[in-house]
Amino acid sequence: MYAGISMRIACTLMLHKPVPPKPPAVAEHRKRIWWTTFLMDAMTSSEMGLRATFALIQAEQPLPLDEQLAPADRDDFWGSKTMTAHLNLCNIRTLILETLAQLQESDFASYEKATEVPLRELELWKLQLPADSSFEFSQGIPQAMLDQPWMRSLASVYLRYHQSYILLIRPVFFKLLGIVLRKDTVTSSLDGLISLCSQCLEAAKCNMRILTTLSSRDRIGKSSTHYNYIQKSINRSSAKYGFYDSLHLFSGNMIFSLSRLVNTVRPLSLMQDPQDLSLYSVAKDLLMTMASCGNLASKGHVQMLEDIEQLLDVVSQNQETQTPTFGSEIFPWIDSIDNSGYFLDTTEYS
Repeated sequence: MYAGISMRIACTLMLHKPVPPKPPAVAEHRKRIWWTTFLMDAMTSSEMGLRATFALIQAEQPLPLDEQLAPADRDDFWGSKTMTAHLNLCNIRTLILETLAQLQESDFASYEKATEVPLRELELWKLQLPADSSFEFSQGIPQAMLDQPWMRSLASVYLRYHQSYILLIRPVFFKLLGIVLRKDTVTSSLDGLISLCSQCLEAAKCNMRILTTLSSRDRIGKSSTHYNYIQKSINRSSAKYGFYDSLHLFSGNMIFSLSRLVNTVRPLSLMQDPQDLSLYSVAKDLLMTMASCGNLASKGHVQMLEDIEQLLDVVSQNQETQTPTFGSEIFPWIDSIDNSGYFLDTTEYS
């Protein structure tokens, strides 16, 4: 609501319009206010399954640009390339939501084809990043990124980038859950679906590595492999900043848990080594700590994660005994998980 109000105030002030010639720093400041407001509206709208007030192509204000600023003024602004990456990713998120809203059950037979456009756009987004902003996260946040003055903003961009993969591929895991629970008997497309699951799992692990590294650097709260230690050492003031951090932690942990389904359908398809299990434990502990510090989103995320884990335990037990003991009441629960408020509701895009 407040993001929408801010957007309308910005439009009333004509911040979305190019201004007559002004000192470069003043003109850039107006642009940054507008584009920051645009980002907040686009981000919050997408989380609620609503269209943003403006599409990127509708805005008349030029994109942020550092080059026109005097060297003495550049320290007053964070990197324009990072903000532009944020803006371009908002466009892709809209495309993902529209794609998901149009999915039909038959699309799972060739899910790669049904989602090839947003998948290609995500790949292009990464390729088009400037060299000093392009990083990999197989070992956490690289030191070169940690040394950048706008590291936290760049981390947020990558969190949303990986979350876009999770959002786009997450339905595949629920398809596999339907197969395991005998709700779905079509298994002809398993190879392609499992390949996508592997890609989604890697995105989830990247986000967990980013967040646990930020935590260890006091950019979320302190982190440790021991929950009691985290609980004592975390800065409680950080809890109020944590909605998106909580969402990304939950999504990463959820995908990691759901990856067990792939191995249930086809054993040894997605291997999890001890290092991965340790990462999951640390990330889950961090989410629990945020909940204990009063983060309301984290409290809901922890409860949902525990529900998912309990379901997967039951699935595993029934696969071992080969006795399908699930009642019909579990299927509405699966549907509610895939459409709950903690995931993006795409109904407004249909």
